[in-house]
Amino acid sequence: MKYLILLVCAVVCSLLPAAEPFRIQVKTDNPGTSTSTQFTLPLAPGETYDFTIDWGDGAVESIARFTDTWTNPTHTYAVAGTYTISISENTATSGFPHIYFEYGDDRLKLLQLVQWGAVHWTSFNSAFTGCENLVITATDHATAHTGTVT
Repeated sequence: MKYLILLVCAVVCSLLPAAEPFRIQVKTDNPGTSTSTQFTLPLAPGETYDFTIDWGDGAVESIARFTDTWTNPTHTYAVAGTYTISISENTATSGFPHIYFEYGDDRLKLLQLVQWGAVHWTSFNSAFTGCENLVITATDHATAHTGTVT
């Protein structure tokens, strides 16, 4: 009986839709602190992260860290260009709590917020501050997980 229950759970879980990722579009050769073939994802100081990032060129990376002990993740692309980056949490809640451009880093490389997705936000403090090229085209704002944002 125990195995039947596990089998049913496995089948049901495999049929559930996957959580949608947070998606942004970047242009690597816009001005920024990284090179013209790189993008640096700014994480907020003092936050704990556990997420998977698809850099939009076939490279996928799992990141788990406390930001006060690590540098922001930077990806190098084969060629400069425009890429759509997808971020999915590896935990049930708050695996990607806060993006933090705050007038710095690669803020001018951020072109578009494509999808809010199913990440559980805890703060938007300085999240997109200074992102002068940012256009928000996401239409899923009504279902964004913002209940714990202070």
